[in-house]
Amino acid sequence: MIPQAHGRLGPPGRTERTKALRECRHLARADMAAGLVIAYDPGRFAAVQRHDHPTMNTRIASRLLLLVSAVTLVAAAPGCGRIKEDKKAMLLESATSAYRQSIRWGYFQSAAGFVHPDERGEIDMDALNNVRVTGYEVIQQPVIGANDQAVQVVQIEYVLDDRQTLKSLSDRQVWRYDEKDGAWWLHSPLPAFTQD
Repeated sequence: MIPQAHGRLGPPGRTERTKALRECRHLARADMAAGLVIAYDPGRFAAVQRHDHPTMNTRIASRLLLLVSAVTLVAAAPGCGRIKEDKKAMLLESATSAYRQSIRWGYFQSAAGFVHPDERGEIDMDALNNVRVTGYEVIQQPVIGANDQAVQVVQIEYVLDDRQTLKSLSDRQVWRYDEKDGAWWLHSPLPAFTQD
C-alpha cells in the first residue's frame, strides 16, 4: 500500500510534492519488474499504483503475430511453384554438367547411364574406345519448355586414336524430366562418332 501525502486536503506544498515523487521513483524501480506502473496523481496528492493489464498487451501481441503470419503466408504462396521450377533447373544443370564431363573424359559407359532405359539400346563400346574427345562446347543452353523437356545443342571435337584424325560433330540432346524419378533423362542416343 502506498502512503498518502500527509492527508492534506488543500494544494500540496513543495516538500510534500517532492516526497510523493521520490516515493514514485522508489516504487517504480521496485515494481516495474512485476509489470506495475507507478504514477503521481496530483488530485490525490500521493503516489498511486496503476496496473497495466497484461491481458491487453497479450491480446495486442497475439493479433499482431497473427497479422504478420497471414501476410507472410500470402506473400510466400506464389513462390512455392517457383521453388519447384528452380529445383528442376538445378537438376537439369547438374545432369547436363555430369553428362558433359562423362563424354569429355571418355567415360562412355557412365554417359550411357544418363540415357533413358527405353532409349538406350546397344552401345558399341569397342568403337568408342577408339575415340578421344578433345573439346565439348555448348552451342545452345537447355531451356525448360512444355512437357518438362529441354533441348541442348553441343559441338564435340574428337580424335580417332588409330588414325589421329581430328573430327567434329554437332549433337542435339533432348532431355526430359521424369516426375516419378525426380530426375532428368536423355531421350536421344550418345553422340554419333563416325569411324571413317
